[in-house]
Amino acid sequence: MNPKSSIPMNEIGQQIKSLIDAAEEEGHDLTQSLLDLSLEDGSLKNILTALLHNRPNLNPNLSYFIHYSSSDFSSLTKRNKEISYPAQKHLDSVKHERQNPYAGTFTSSDDISKAFKNQLYLEQMLEVPISPVLSPFGQSETTSLPPELKISLHNALVKEQSHWRKTLLIAFNEQLKRLKLTHARGKLTAYPFLKILPASNYVDLMITGIDMLIVDSALQYTSSSFACLQLGRRVERACTVYRQEKSGYFKQLERIYMTYATLFNEHEMKLLNFRHMWLYSLQSHIDQGPNTNHSWTSWPPSILFMIGEVLYNLIYEHLRFDLNGPLKVRHEFLKHDNTISNNIRRQDTPAIFEVLTEFPTEVTNEIKVHPTLINWYRDAGYPPLSFHPCALPMLCPPIPWINLMDAGYLISRNYSTRLIRSSSISSTNPIYSDDLDFDYKQIPSVLDALNCLASCPWKINNSILDYLIHVARSGGNENLSIPEWRSKPKRVELKTDMTRKERQLAYKKYFEDRQDYGEFCSLWSTELYRLSIANQYRDKTIWFPHSMDFRGRVYPCPPHFNHTGSDVARSLIVFAKGLPLGSNGFDWLKIHLVNLTGLKKRSTHSERLEYANSIMNDIIDSAEKPFDGRRWWQDQAEPWQILACCIEIKNALLHPCGPESYVSHFPVHQDGSCNGLQHYAALGRDLRGAKSVNLTDMDRPQDLYSDVVEIVEDQRRIDADGGNTIAKALDGYVRRKVIKQSIMTTVYGVTPYGATEQIRRQLRDLPDFPKDSLLPASRYLARLTLNSIGKVFTSSVDIQNWLCEIAKYISGDLHCRVSWQTPLGLPVIQPYMESNKSYMSDPDDYAVNVYGQPNHNINQAQLDLLKNYKQNVNSISLPKSSKQTSAFPPNFIHSLDSCHMILTGLQCLKEGIMFASVHDCFWTHAATVDKLNRICREEFIALHSQPILGDFADYVKNKFAYTEKEINEFKNPKKREQALALNRLLSSLPKKGSFDLSEVMKSTYFFS
Repeated sequence: MNPKSSIPMNEIGQQIKSLIDAAEEEGHDLTQSLLDLSLEDGSLKNILTALLHNRPNLNPNLSYFIHYSSSDFSSLTKRNKEISYPAQKHLDSVKHERQNPYAGTFTSSDDISKAFKNQLYLEQMLEVPISPVLSPFGQSETTSLPPELKISLHNALVKEQSHWRKTLLIAFNEQLKRLKLTHARGKLTAYPFLKILPASNYVDLMITGIDMLIVDSALQYTSSSFACLQLGRRVERACTVYRQEKSGYFKQLERIYMTYATLFNEHEMKLLNFRHMWLYSLQSHIDQGPNTNHSWTSWPPSILFMIGEVLYNLIYEHLRFDLNGPLKVRHEFLKHDNTISNNIRRQDTPAIFEVLTEFPTEVTNEIKVHPTLINWYRDAGYPPLSFHPCALPMLCPPIPWINLMDAGYLISRNYSTRLIRSSSISSTNPIYSDDLDFDYKQIPSVLDALNCLASCPWKINNSILDYLIHVARSGGNENLSIPEWRSKPKRVELKTDMTRKERQLAYKKYFEDRQDYGEFCSLWSTELYRLSIANQYRDKTIWFPHSMDFRGRVYPCPPHFNHTGSDVARSLIVFAKGLPLGSNGFDWLKIHLVNLTGLKKRSTHSERLEYANSIMNDIIDSAEKPFDGRRWWQDQAEPWQILACCIEIKNALLHPCGPESYVSHFPVHQDGSCNGLQHYAALGRDLRGAKSVNLTDMDRPQDLYSDVVEIVEDQRRIDADGGNTIAKALDGYVRRKVIKQSIMTTVYGVTPYGATEQIRRQLRDLPDFPKDSLLPASRYLARLTLNSIGKVFTSSVDIQNWLCEIAKYISGDLHCRVSWQTPLGLPVIQPYMESNKSYMSDPDDYAVNVYGQPNHNINQAQLDLLKNYKQNVNSISLPKSSKQTSAFPPNFIHSLDSCHMILTGLQCLKEGIMFASVHDCFWTHAATVDKLNRICREEFIALHSQPILGDFADYVKNKFAYTEKEINEFKNPKKREQALALNRLLSSLPKKGSFDLSEVMKSTYFFS
């Protein structure tokens, strides 16, 4: 760029010079800071021209590669300046094979461009329509309507909506004029936000809002405040897209993305990872358009509500529909007397109204839609389901994480696309905003693992989808996890002769029915959304962007449809890229099927293979005649995954060249054996515990649950012989299934109360167990179970207690949130807070002096300030010590299993094999299971070879430990003793046992 570009030294030139001088005094890097700005097309060139005019000797070096000397491939393949932690020592030593397991997804650059444009189009729509596989309004129709009548009703509804648009457009323009006058008088209004877009766009958003209200009101209870907030969010998203389009953002994004996708699709990885590919693509187009590495500032909830309230009020006050519209269409369709049809006049009726709905703790304005309009929508098969783009898979590879800003989707953002995802509520609370207050350069491996998981291409398992839709359309089947339709509960009918007690009982039953219906609607909606989205993406290649929770656990961003979750969810999806089964792949398919049945927990792999071969007739029958044959698969614990596996086994057997040549897309799972307890056993080098959770090489897999059952049963017999009546009543009922959940959740901090409830539910389901003994028997078994875990896992109990003591001191005595750093550098902060009562008296008290006389030195402005200060003090939250303490051990373990997953995934990428995960369940092709097993063992050893507890103690010491001088300065003996106790606690790590960590490499059933 020519530094002698002409800029007149006028007032603007002087302002530019003063800004540059001020920035340099503050120590800012003027050129590098430009990458963080939201710039329009051509703005970067103009700004650099101004900089060079004022600083002719400036050498602008705009680069996204702050760790490297240049942006060429050879420099980018070096990790010499990126942080690497000791836990990565083994990973760093593994040779990068440069084989991209995700390559070849696209056959040409035209396919890449088409996929990008299709995805961008969907995201620009703001709300993506999805055709429902079932009626969102339920199965209330006794007979299906003729298709021609549905079309007529649909056309009439579209015509009715055209009438709504005209009405709402007039009302909107009138309201905008009124808001403009109010805004001109200095009052805060929604006017600035309602004039960004053309008026017709706001009307379109209102029509979309109406459609959603009608669908929502049929399935759930929607409040007016929630509707306002949703309308406000739609306006915000529309305005953001409008600004991006005007700035040239989309054209620049396409240029960058096409460069990235070309690298992504190459079989040989020229760069080490997808993060480097995206950085290279950004750098290649840095001077060709506006900055794309920028997040648009979100509008606060108060503004969103204010905007939405204006639009909602317009809908509420002006939306009318023709009550006789559907009737007229039916008469015309049935060719009744035309004179009757002509005499059916338009009758305008309010479309929505509000009713006060009482809940036990509040009264809300619930939105009700006129039932005739709901029926019109239902009979017309309108509207389609509508989803935020972030609730859906992507049609092209997600944008990689390169820093702490948003990634994944091309332009869409929500709470789940944040690096550390938060709830939609907590994401607006400044208390929780410090979880991203760290330098992204300290977690390169975490970002790379997220990108690795997001880069995995998937496709729908069409045969399973067809069977699921068949079951759903046939009325559902609770045993197959497809809920059966039920009607909405009727409102309370109160009679004048009812007593107060009868009225109370009527309300109680209504609220219970309403709660049950709400739970049903949740299940119904889950499957409706899941199946509808899967059907929409049938025969397409899809991707799932990923983000983390505060512990580092990884989740796909789309909530309704992904590869995690229930049996139905996991059965619906397979890898888009296939691999031949090879020599061992077919055996792994059969072992996977047996694992899904849960029938051979303590059997060896050879015994599981033998069992699979013995039931091959049932497997083939299930695959060929799932609903007309013996239906063996329907009686299993994970029926849909088992059916999918049966079909895959049948297809492999039918391959003309044998199963070894069959190209399988089926993901085979390798599950950790009580993975949380595996981490505890490794931390404490607990030999007995390690054997119980398969960290050592054993002839056959160990089953911790059965071990604990034996200990519990032995103690029960002793107590029964001693005359304990509850122990006698439990004779024959101490079973694996009864106490399994309590054992499994012990590592995750289950309380005695929680364990009691878990066991009570299991005993309740046993038909012959005496109901009057449920509670005492549950308490008794819970106590024995938790005590027995301690006998098997002495080290885990010691470590849990040690962690809890530290957390109790940090949160209870120091009033700080518990935090730590994972072995891969990710800072973790527990979010659990509670509101704190103010210690300040009423500010009005400050208006009088200590003798009760008026304090004339306090004026009204100062009083207002004090009152505002009191409100701020009242809103301050402190850590919830009980939750901070009880949740810390399980969260600490979760952060470790996340590290293990990250290390495993990155080594899989280096070795060129497909990898996906559901926390401690790792997925790959059947042909590469053996490689995955070796890798996950190597990385588990690498992780636990680090002094994890010692590093944590050092971390806490640096933040909270007291020096000798500080302890001596304490005047309060209690405080002094607390300080000494903390120091002793941090210096006394839990003792380790004799388990040799290298034994994990020899363990056949560590992950299996």
